[in-house]
Amino acid sequence: MNRVKRNQRELEQAFLERIENISDYIQDFKLGKKSRIKDIAVNLRVLLINSRSNTPLLQHLALIHGVDLIHKYSGPPMIGKRDIYSLDELSNESAYISNVPSPVSLTYEELVKVIADQEGAHEDHGFSEPLHRLKNSGVYILNSKASDLSLLYFAEIVLNSSQPLIQRIRESHINK
Repeated sequence: MNRVKRNQRELEQAFLERIENISDYIQDFKLGKKSRIKDIAVNLRVLLINSRSNTPLLQHLALIHGVDLIHKYSGPPMIGKRDIYSLDELSNESAYISNVPSPVSLTYEELVKVIADQEGAHEDHGFSEPLHRLKNSGVYILNSKASDLSLLYFAEIVLNSSQPLIQRIRESHINK
């Protein structure tokens, strides 16, 4: 089945809607609606994850608008860590490590895939059996899965890193 190509304005609108969804879902999650973590992951998957048939929406629009997607680390100094990362680099950083049920380490990209997995309705490229096993297990911190908290942290980084692109898109719509 061939996908219908969307024009740039439609892609920008879809991007802004995904960003707004993520922001709303983060607030819902923080208010106790833990099931929103999957909604966050599904939206992140569209924005960030390569599939066999498309380029991630965030990467595509950043390239069109000439915007660098970077994250400026503002926490305490850490040995071996830099202050600035591209969003692509950060996606491949270790996000979650668990010994339950067996030792597994996930990058942020893998974590998005695990949480967004739709039980066969959507198959992510590179989704492996260890990731499937980890999907419904994990460590809890203050009544939230540690993996969910890692994804929430990453989602907030994506929102912050996307601000220059959001601003550029809104300015381009005003000037038309």
